[in-house]
Amino acid sequence: MGSRNIQSGSVSAIALPVGYPLEEGSVFEERQAAWKVFLPMVPEMPILAVGLSRHVLVGLARSWTIVHAYDIAHPDVDWAIQQAERLDLRSKIVEIESRERLASSYGSIAINADSPTPLPLPLPIIPGGGVLWIGGRSHMPSCRELASAGYMGVRKYAILPPGGFRILLPLNDGRLARAGLGLFVPGNISNRVAVRVGRFLSTLGFQELLGLRQAVVARKQGTLTGSWCMLDWIRQHAGIETADAAVYAGTNQAARMRKLTLQLLAENGEVTGIAKVADTGDAHRAIERETLALRRIANVPELNAVVPKVIAEDGLRGHRIQIQTPIGSGGKRFCRRLTEDHLAFLGMLSQVDQVKMPLEKWPRWPLIWSWAHDGTTYHGNTNPILPLVEKCAATLKGVEIPFHRVHGDFARWNIIIGKKGLFVVDWEQSERAGLPCYDLVYFLARKPNVDRTKDQWAEHVLSDSLVALRNNGNLLETFVRRYSSSAVRSLDHDSIVALARLSACIISGDMHTNFFTEGCRQ
Repeated sequence: MGSRNIQSGSVSAIALPVGYPLEEGSVFEERQAAWKVFLPMVPEMPILAVGLSRHVLVGLARSWTIVHAYDIAHPDVDWAIQQAERLDLRSKIVEIESRERLASSYGSIAINADSPTPLPLPLPIIPGGGVLWIGGRSHMPSCRELASAGYMGVRKYAILPPGGFRILLPLNDGRLARAGLGLFVPGNISNRVAVRVGRFLSTLGFQELLGLRQAVVARKQGTLTGSWCMLDWIRQHAGIETADAAVYAGTNQAARMRKLTLQLLAENGEVTGIAKVADTGDAHRAIERETLALRRIANVPELNAVVPKVIAEDGLRGHRIQIQTPIGSGGKRFCRRLTEDHLAFLGMLSQVDQVKMPLEKWPRWPLIWSWAHDGTTYHGNTNPILPLVEKCAATLKGVEIPFHRVHGDFARWNIIIGKKGLFVVDWEQSERAGLPCYDLVYFLARKPNVDRTKDQWAEHVLSDSLVALRNNGNLLETFVRRYSSSAVRSLDHDSIVALARLSACIISGDMHTNFFTEGCRQ
């Protein structure tokens, strides 16, 4: 019949196999086809994929509708189908072997502009449907060519950096490009310089020079209801002006919870909101967890001004979308050390959702105790976790510990210093009943890991954490005695040290195996 397809069961999100490797280029990486958020998603109609690479084909299949693969090598389509089966995708990949077998019309079309045999204009697309070209800048169709073929609303995006895929930057207007470059604050000095150069070029109107690789989106004349296009859907649900968006596709860490992050932009370049888009089960739960945390913290006047507000959260055809208020523009930076503002923030957080209980009654404790005894080894075939966990448990035996709300990922890249002071983002790993001092230890533990490779993080984080605690004993004592809640202050010195060391063990465990991340968050 000239086609092959797969159809999986009716699941609401991708189920990731336990222990499946999440390496660079993994099919679990949402960023392979991050541009799909600009295409209409019409469930009754397939998406046509023309000349795409196999990884991008799987990424597009995660748009939760049928994908027709045309002008793609059979081994690549076969591989993509196998990966879709492993991902338990609800969508269907169908191999189309000849032009005659294409559907009469499509809701969306994605084309590799570098392909030697692209489909000629006009393309078989419904009125109001969308077409996207991805590839080298010199191979992109011109606005005049698209207009003469009946397309409208042409938008261009740079794919940055040139050798990878981290951000989609809108190029139609220099103001939007400048705003998009402020989506995230780079930690690396060379990247900060690159952002400044990009902002300067966009100020002069030369923003198209920013991307050797681009994505170009156009709409066929006609209208589709706003629920079919994600930007239109976000605009309606958030009730905010959204002319365009910059898209951050994430890094290689925490691949199971990775989401696309959209910086929503008004026509004048103002940032009007932040949207997070998830299509895996773990990412769905991370969004729901963050929404619960932010709505809880919104009721605390002292913290209300330093965290985002959730404008809306809802589902859209297999995706979970959360919309937040923006961070603000201009003057944002990271802080490499803990300041009084950090400590005051953590002190106020220690009073939220506080509940006293002994360590043995803590819901996370059985899993932590089991993991400490499972024989996990680090470099040198030793298990430094077990004796430390047992010693901490002995010290804390019978102590009524004031567990409280923690951020869970209190690292410098989630703490923005702006003109109005501290602003804390990314509450996806927040926990209602967290250990006192956990966030402070987390900041100290992650600080020396920033310049290390991913493989080095886990094996060094425990020793680094213990060294950091020894070197910052006065800081820990100052935090507890001056900033923490009265319940935390009532603990004696040995209990505080034991809680800090136990936090270091848990942080190490999360980075070594992600053992606790999904099983224990509340």
